[in-house]
Amino acid sequence: KGAAPKCYTMRSWKRRGLCLCFGLGVSAVIYVLGDLFMFWAFTSRSLASTSYFQVSRCPACFGRSLCGKLENRLWMSPLLADMRASFKGVRYAVWDNPTEGRLNVVTKTLAHVDEMSEFDRKLCLYATGERYCAVDEAAKATQGLKRKSRDKELFNGWDSQLNLTDYFTCPSRRLEQKLTGFYDTDGDGLLDFDERRILATTLRVNREPIILQLFPQEQGWPFPRYYGACGRTIVAENGGKKLTDYLKKSWEFRVWLSVQLLQIAFLLTNNNQGWALYFTDIDPENFALSENGQVLAIDVEHVEIIDLWEVQAKGKLENRDYKLENPLCNRDNVNCGSHSIDAMCHGQERDNNFMYVCKSMLGFSHHGRLLNNPPAKAKDTIESLLTECIYYRKGSRQRWQAAKELLHYLVSLLPEGPDQTN
Repeated sequence: KGAAPKCYTMRSWKRRGLCLCFGLGVSAVIYVLGDLFMFWAFTSRSLASTSYFQVSRCPACFGRSLCGKLENRLWMSPLLADMRASFKGVRYAVWDNPTEGRLNVVTKTLAHVDEMSEFDRKLCLYATGERYCAVDEAAKATQGLKRKSRDKELFNGWDSQLNLTDYFTCPSRRLEQKLTGFYDTDGDGLLDFDERRILATTLRVNREPIILQLFPQEQGWPFPRYYGACGRTIVAENGGKKLTDYLKKSWEFRVWLSVQLLQIAFLLTNNNQGWALYFTDIDPENFALSENGQVLAIDVEHVEIIDLWEVQAKGKLENRDYKLENPLCNRDNVNCGSHSIDAMCHGQERDNNFMYVCKSMLGFSHHGRLLNNPPAKAKDTIESLLTECIYYRKGSRQRWQAAKELLHYLVSLLPEGPDQTN
């Protein structure tokens, strides 16, 4: 039978003491190294590697406009510090922009890893009949392909003129012209083979880059600035801390945020540019407060675009009134206000944005809402206005009227300007 280690069979107390000291020393070294690793994992930034962008997947990607400007210039935030965001394909970073200096940005892959893997699998099946293949070659192989596949509709527009009805509920000629301008990189007025596939991939995976380009911050829209794409990653402005980080701030501060949200609802519903943008999903985590104090919508995947000018033109040409009555709501209907998306295409104005903001962002009767725990003197008024804003009933004011009065009332509660440090 094998002999036990000498350290445990020695009868000399001196040697036992040496073994004990050695063991404690090793443990201390491991502990220190562990601390150093955790410190590195949570605090150190690293240069984004070429493989991170997956440029080799193009033209089944989101574009290449930033590739030359990101190499050795994009410092990613620590992975463990971004664990929750990283799970959603979001990484915070510092970009050493060649012309603007250092910028705080976010990189987004726009889909979970398994979602993109499924997209690639379907592309391979459609192009080659195999489950796995070289994605870039498969994307190029779809030109002129007439293969029968149950997933063929996923790749509509790859072989011929892109049909926006495959991607938008309410497409318009103006929308098509704008998209062509964004993705026509050679400036010939047409989308060539690669350009069409890049646009189709973006539309199919996640429309957020489309929204950010169509409605840029520079024109007053409440969205982060869009910088461009490299492979399967887009880069946008870091919109700031999410509104969920401010739910325990002072009452005045939360009122100030609520005012901005209602202003966003009115801007997206009716503006001088002739577009209506309707939220179909909204959550406090979808909004953030930028460094300059502006509330921004930082997750705009679930937004429907309506060209109001085209709707109005059709109404005049066909001599029809497209203004539709709001559906009735009650407290037992959890889907209250969820209008038919198709109906939006025929209505000059809808009240979805007011309902979603009042219900999901402001509603004080739920924890995790900005107007939770109002002061006693304001409680009755806010409750009444929020109820009308959320639960439209026949005979009461329309939602937009209740939202407008709520906005005015909240503004009256504010001092000259809330201290943003409270």
